[in-house]
Amino acid sequence: MKTSSALLFLAGIFATPSYGTTCPILSTPSYGVKDAIFTACSNTTIEAPASLVYKILTDYDTYHEWNTFVVDVELLTSPPYQVGSRMHFTEAQLLPLFNTTSNEIITSLDPENTTAVWRFDSPTPALILAEHVSQVVSLGDNRSWYNSWETYYKSASILVETTLGEKLISAFEIQGEDLKKRAESLAQDSN
Repeated sequence: MKTSSALLFLAGIFATPSYGTTCPILSTPSYGVKDAIFTACSNTTIEAPASLVYKILTDYDTYHEWNTFVVDVELLTSPPYQVGSRMHFTEAQLLPLFNTTSNEIITSLDPENTTAVWRFDSPTPALILAEHVSQVVSLGDNRSWYNSWETYYKSASILVETTLGEKLISAFEIQGEDLKKRAESLAQDSN
């Protein structure tokens, strides 16, 4: 396990349980755990190399091909995707009958440690902040472990947790399964 991946994993082990959800509160690189309200998370083992899983995760232009939660990503800054890039996400499954949207900023792309991080571009940072970590850990033998979490901060996150907390966790789990299917299919095709 690589150093930064190990640190992120250990942050999850020593996290404080969140009230009312099945995910513990997990630290994020930009915000830590101060003012954290809740975390939506999922993880799964994938029968594909970590480098392939990471490549799929950071190929935002193809999310619409495999991701049933984040169904579209639009780059709002000049290509390529890089730290500081602004993105517009379209998410399905959170509210009935229509999609939701969010603006995000990439805060870390680390291919060596197969970790990608982006945060919600909050118009009201004094009220709500959120940061999403996607971590892929090699298990050897062309297998990997995908760990994904988004921690919400500040007082308005209580409303998000109350109204969307369970749906967010479910959407994260579905996204993990979608990623697993995509990576395993591509890994099988390359053999």
